[in-house]
Parts: sequence; C-alpha cells; structure tokens
Amino acid sequence: MIYAWQQKQWQQLWRMKCDNRLPHALLLSGLLGIGKTQFADHIAQTILCEQNNHVSQQESCNRCHACHLVMTNVHPDVLRVEPVQADGAIVIDQIREVSDFINQSSLQGKNKIVIIRFADQMNLYAAHALLKTLEEPSPGSLILLISHQNERLLATIRSRCQLLTFPRPPQEQALQWLCAQLKDKDNNIRPEWLLEIAHGAPLAALKLLTGNLLSLRQQIFEAFYLSDDPLHRAAMMQDQHALQIVDFCLSWITDLLRLQLSGETNIIINKDYTKQLIELRKSTVVSHNTALMLYLLELRKRLCQGVHFNKQLMVESVFIRWKMGQRSS
Repeated sequence: MIYAWQQKQWQQLWRMKCDNRLPHALLLSGLLGIGKTQFADHIAQTILCEQNNHVSQQESCNRCHACHLVMTNVHPDVLRVEPVQADGAIVIDQIREVSDFINQSSLQGKNKIVIIRFADQMNLYAAHALLKTLEEPSPGSLILLISHQNERLLATIRSRCQLLTFPRPPQEQALQWLCAQLKDKDNNIRPEWLLEIAHGAPLAALKLLTGNLLSLRQQIFEAFYLSDDPLHRAAMMQDQHALQIVDFCLSWITDLLRLQLSGETNIIINKDYTKQLIELRKSTVVSHNTALMLYLLELRKRLCQGVHFNKQLMVESVFIRWKMGQRSS
C-alpha cells in the first residue's frame, strides 16, 4: 500500500515505468517512519502482479497468486535485505546473496526485485560489494534501497541510483492517518503530541505507542533529570535496543542545547519536559552538553556500522559523562 502523502512519488515513478525509463536501482530517501518500506513493497507487488499488463493500470489487483506471495513475503522473485540485528549492520554475505539472486532467472517470468532496508547501515565491505552489483546490472532486475541517512551511503552508490525523495508528510494528512490508527486503542494520548515527538513521522509516532517506547523515553529522560545512580539506570535498560536508547538520549541533549543557545521553548521537541529542561539549562554548561551530543552521535554512527558494544557499559558511560558535566558546572 501507499499512503496519502506518497501520491506524488508514486505518479513520478509510474511515469518512468510508462516511458520505459524505470532505472535498475532506486534510492528511496526520507525521514524514518514515513512509510518508505511500504512504498517499496507496493512497487514490487504492482510490477509482479499477474493482472497488471496495461499501462493504465497503476495498482496491483491484490487477488492474484503473485500479489498474495508478495503480501506474505514469500515471492521467489523478491529478496528483502536488512540488518540481521536491530542495532547491527548489513554485511558483505548479505550483499553477495543479492548478487547471486539477481543473476538467476526469474521463477515467475517477470522481474527480480531486491528491497534493501536501512541501506545506510551497510558496512564498508558490503557497500563496495553492492557497488559492483550496481555497476553491472542484470536485465530485468530492480534494486530498491531504503535510506533515511543518505550522507552515510557511498557517493558512488548514490550516483548509480535514481533518487526518489519523500519529504515530511503534511501535518493534516499525518494526523488524519494517526487518529484513524489510534481510534480503537484505549489511551488518552493526544495524537498531535505523539506526532511532534516523532518529528512528524506518522508511522514512527504509532510505534512509540505500540512498541512501548514511551516508557523507555520516560526512563531515559528521568535519568537525565534526576542524575542519580547511572549504574542502576543502565541496568534497567538492558532489554532495549541500543540504537533506540541513543536516539532518545540525543533527543534530550539536543533539546537542552536548543534551549541554552536560543532561550526559546517553542523550538524544543519534548515540550512535556519543558520545565525540567529549563531547570537544567541553568545548572549545566553548553560545552559539556555539546561534548556529550558529539559522543552520542559517534556512538550512533558506530552502532549503524555494526560495531558491537557492551550495552550496560555503553549506557553507563553516557550517564556518567552527563553526571560529570553537572558536577563541574
């Protein structure tokens, strides 16, 4: 399926298909949590649909055998690739599988389609292997790379893909969709607030609620505000994904720096913690907070590269650095 805010991109893609200009590789770029993976699945299903033999037919039938196989993730001509671990990287063996896959004949007599989620989390060896595949495309193959951090992809990979950009969805459309998803859920959470802390990404906003991530967010923000025992706080988060922990830490420290540097509360994301952030603006130093933000950004980069950290020690180091910064302020 595609969402209301993706119609422009779909029409752009369909014009390329009708004009026989569909490239061998597409880079779907945009904010995390706006439906790029669903868009890629929709491309695969529409191209492989057994009933889609007419230029005027822009949608799959959702009834044929091929559609059923794509929807259930078992179509033999579709290969999906993503990091094996949530906090890990895409490795070279996975990309070698991509090369082997597209060089084989189609089992259903149509295209061979590869969907690579979190393409920006390929390690260097995997990226170079993919580059070779992109330089020697197989007839009838289509590689869809999904990325929300294009700058982390090799420039040579980006140059060999047709870029399809997905901007932040209009707030009205995003809210309408989110309200519909929350309609039958027993909660008192305002959709507007949920969308704001998800940076305007509706699917990410829904995941905050359904994935129990709001509880983790509260734990992390309380750890920063109370600045108590960092070892105990880190131990409480052992069941959580390291990347999600780092992202919430970055959200907190970035808001604090926004407040310290501008004095404006309307530009912070986590407005439900405005009072606590105002207090900490006066009791912490910009230089320490900047250093912590840079440390978190480096942690995030290395996690996406597949570097494995001891999660307990990693989280402890973040809170200890924060606590040390407060002591010297």
